[in-house]
Amino acid sequence: MEVMNKWHFLLLGLLVLAGQCFGAVVFERSFGEMGYPDFTVDGPETRECTEIRFVFPNDADFNAEGNYAIASLHMLLLPIKGKKFYVETELNGEKVSSYLTEEFACEASCWLRASLPKELLKEGENRLELCLNNSVDVTKSVLKAESKVGIYRLADFSQDGAFVELADNATPLIGERVEIALLLHNYGSDAGLVEMKHARKLAEDKEAYVVVDGSTQFVGSIGAGESVELRYSIKPRVLGSISLPPAILYYDNGFGEQKQKFGEMVTINVKEPERKVNAFVIKDREINLVGDTSEMQLAVKNEGRDALFNLGVYLELPEGISLVEEPESMIDVLFPGETKNLGFSVRGNQEGDYKIGCRVVYRDLNLSESKCNQASLVFEKQEIPLEFWGGIALLIVGIAVYLYIQFGK
Repeated sequence: MEVMNKWHFLLLGLLVLAGQCFGAVVFERSFGEMGYPDFTVDGPETRECTEIRFVFPNDADFNAEGNYAIASLHMLLLPIKGKKFYVETELNGEKVSSYLTEEFACEASCWLRASLPKELLKEGENRLELCLNNSVDVTKSVLKAESKVGIYRLADFSQDGAFVELADNATPLIGERVEIALLLHNYGSDAGLVEMKHARKLAEDKEAYVVVDGSTQFVGSIGAGESVELRYSIKPRVLGSISLPPAILYYDNGFGEQKQKFGEMVTINVKEPERKVNAFVIKDREINLVGDTSEMQLAVKNEGRDALFNLGVYLELPEGISLVEEPESMIDVLFPGETKNLGFSVRGNQEGDYKIGCRVVYRDLNLSESKCNQASLVFEKQEIPLEFWGGIALLIVGIAVYLYIQFGK
């Protein structure tokens, strides 16, 4: 009820902004205007029927394209509206439908909009039989004289294919993006005010998938014959079959009443990829001097047949080595046969032969991981080169020559 109230206020606000009404009356006449008073069925689990005879005028062509014939039944249900109760309808001797309480729009009283199929209607007099079925909860029902038959121009979202949810890939790999499309088409003859959206976050709450981008909601008017399309992307987080929550449509039925419709549920089957990752360290030189910076690369290659998504890459450094520049820590996608090189640099703080390794984490597969091949990196002490001693010797000879010239005479 809270959801519907929120939608009601949203709808009311949009109607004020738009400055227009939806649903056009071609013809309308109440039961009372045709001479039929209130019809009452009194008693629990009691069934009684009444017949309403009506004629559509010649200038209100019920067969015209875009015209909808509707019987609007105004009901009083006592003592508790909304409980088990139903109305059976027949048109010109042919059974049309049974309507349960859930199909009524109830506030102070209840209204039911019962469609009158064109193929059963006649150019002359028509006979509408209505059977009211009480229950143990609804012990008295009243079909009010304010009930109507009419012809209207309406928005129509009831046909097959009017509201569709599709996934572009029914068998994705875990972590692979799947595009979801919500398609809505108005098959009616008038504009309709709608809210269409990704229904709820149930599957997200269970961490089955996450919405990563795109639009998941549309609110506005959709004209006769027009379509609206929403697209958004998800990433599955678990293996196996995932049933996405059905999309939901709220709309005005043309009589100022808010209705809702769920799209068909979409199921995807998430597969585990072949995980063959070869990770190794590439170094510019084998031997380095203590205190110097060594430039390196971390190479990650996919040697499997499937793309891999959402890989985390982490260096493993021993004591005595400090990181100067970190490599990237995430690979969004690594296609089969592809290698990505992640640059980084380290500095040796003391001499030694160090083993540098890494691990590649499959973030969407319960944090399973692969180890990379370790690389050996040697850091040696800074030695004073022979050139330095040669320079000192030349300096001493120079000083001796200078002193001899100045003081040797």
